[in-house]
Amino acid sequence: MQLVLLNKLKNNPIKDFHLYKYRQEVHIINCDTEEMEAQIISSAYAGIYLTEWEPTNDWGLHCIKCTVPLIALQKKDNYRQYEDAALYTQLDEKAIGEKMMLVYKDENLRNAQIETGTEFTRHYNWDLSSARLWETILQTLRD
Repeated sequence: MQLVLLNKLKNNPIKDFHLYKYRQEVHIINCDTEEMEAQIISSAYAGIYLTEWEPTNDWGLHCIKCTVPLIALQKKDNYRQYEDAALYTQLDEKAIGEKMMLVYKDENLRNAQIETGTEFTRHYNWDLSSARLWETILQTLRD
């Protein structure tokens, strides 16, 4: 199994990567297009989303929507965002590695995460979102 890192920064995101013991098993891919990013995400065995800031483009939600189990940073905002649709980890190598191995070794857990994620993202679609937005606008105008 290989670790693929999606990079949008156009530079090496890992300091001293050339010194990393297992660098042959890590691939850094510069994503130039959203289509390329979607193809890589949808073909992944699991997604690891460890951002500490709130992005406007939620990569973690993309993973879940693509039926890819998500490992997310253990923080209140992520629990609120993904609920039971993600596995959570602390921001250290050992904890991240343990979650990666758990997803890799426990096929039942992986399948359960995919099912939970599928149910969770069932409500994330344009028709439902636009209907909710329109209802909010109408309610605001009535008030």
